[in-house]
Amino acid sequence: MPYKDPAVAKRKNHERYLQKREQILAQAQKYYEEHREAQSANRKRWQQEHPEQMRGYGAKWRSDHPEENRKRILDYKDRLKVQVFDHYGRACKCCGETRKEFLSMDHVNGGGNKHRREAKLTNSTDLYLWIIRHNFPSDFQVLCHNCTAARGFYGYCPHEREQENRDESAFPLELFLQH
Repeated sequence: MPYKDPAVAKRKNHERYLQKREQILAQAQKYYEEHREAQSANRKRWQQEHPEQMRGYGAKWRSDHPEENRKRILDYKDRLKVQVFDHYGRACKCCGETRKEFLSMDHVNGGGNKHRREAKLTNSTDLYLWIIRHNFPSDFQVLCHNCTAARGFYGYCPHEREQENRDESAFPLELFLQH
């Protein structure tokens, strides 16, 4: 006989479930293993047919788990960076710096700002994705932030001048004493 009070019915159903929990879970696992491909196809089809709901589920998860979401994003960015730097090298082509926090990608022939505007790249992650999707073009190299900035501001890197003029100091003392 069905229960008139929905709360009682819910409690009784839950008690029945708890008594047979192991059996129910074993049956579910067995069914899943036997019908894995069909369930996967149905799930993918449903996700494609209901993109708004999928976005809603994702947004809810991200708001409910902000720390885990941030960790996942940072891990993803690190994996992309490692993939790109594994291809181009893990050291600055100019000075040999190897600490990953100091390394960046540089356009060999300049034009990085123009490229970023045209390809609508807003951050380093976008650049790493673009490089991967375009099969690691040869017009990129690894430079440290100092070498990249010097090339951008001055058109050359002081390390290059040091190598050309090994006898001369990179920052002559008399330049500082004049002021």
